[in-house]
Amino acid sequence: MQSADKNRAITLLLVEPESLLRGTVASATRQLQLAQVQEATSVQAADRLLRQHRFDMLMMALDADGAALQVLDDLRRGRYLSDGHVPVAVLTDACNGELIGRLKILQVRKIVLKPFKARTLLDTIAVLAAEAADSPSHALEERD
Repeated sequence: MQSADKNRAITLLLVEPESLLRGTVASATRQLQLAQVQEATSVQAADRLLRQHRFDMLMMALDADGAALQVLDDLRRGRYLSDGHVPVAVLTDACNGELIGRLKILQVRKIVLKPFKARTLLDTIAVLAAEAADSPSHALEERD
């Protein structure tokens, strides 16, 4: 798995309520050794995990009530253990100009529209993992 000095693997928090999709993505990510994956079935579970663990990157399905956007806002404000600048991708059924503007403010690196091909998601994870491995915060954590 990728890491700044190979001592610590890149960690991904994957937040997706659909179990088949979540399981498939997590399994393929592990098999390809792109990252260590922690799965969350809901935004609430992701919130708990982010309070308890550091992650190098985040892939999160957006929800209808906006809770996922609040988690992203909290992440960027440094309210979790993870660095506030970790790379983030979101999964969504639809996206309009207003949402794109909000995601841009939240420094989301990639918007993946459903339905998508598995390869698209794995390519996105690979890009985020490379970015996470090159981040100064990842290198600093390795020395802690």
